[in-house]
Amino acid sequence: MEMEIVMSSYQSKISDVFGHQGIFYIVGLAHRLNSVQAGIFLSQLLYWHDRTDNPGHWVYKSIEQFYAETALNRSGQETAIRRLKQLDLIEVRLARVPATRHFRIKTETLNDLLSSLSKTSKLDVGECENKFAENQQSITYTTQETNTDSTTSINSFIEFANSLELPP
Repeated sequence: MEMEIVMSSYQSKISDVFGHQGIFYIVGLAHRLNSVQAGIFLSQLLYWHDRTDNPGHWVYKSIEQFYAETALNRSGQETAIRRLKQLDLIEVRLARVPATRHFRIKTETLNDLLSSLSKTSKLDVGECENKFAENQQSITYTTQETNTDSTTSINSFIEFANSLELPP
């Protein structure tokens, strides 16, 4: 499936300087979790969920690695982890020497969260006008879908989360 991403010249220049290190951040998810840090952290775990070689979908990342990927410092990561554990959305364990944090998304809880959200809870952001339309470039990305149950659930969640609106 191909999706066209439109990028302003400023975004393109910044991307050239820093490389394509952007994360897929689901704003509606942050609203639902009542935490920007938790939204960013869970978005990054969703990214790595199907990219791990671990059959249990455990993702291991050091504080430094998560900081490099998300710009969340230690305190921001701890806040996110606390919130996600409070909502029973992730499991955390220490393993290896030196100790490395391992995370796993509790897909069953995530699916329950999805089921509990109603279509009427969408965030009304209104129509946004692009003031820099003349500076846009098109970039085409190809995405692949896999057929595993967890991937299907996660992909469904991402699609649904992107369509969320919050009540006033």
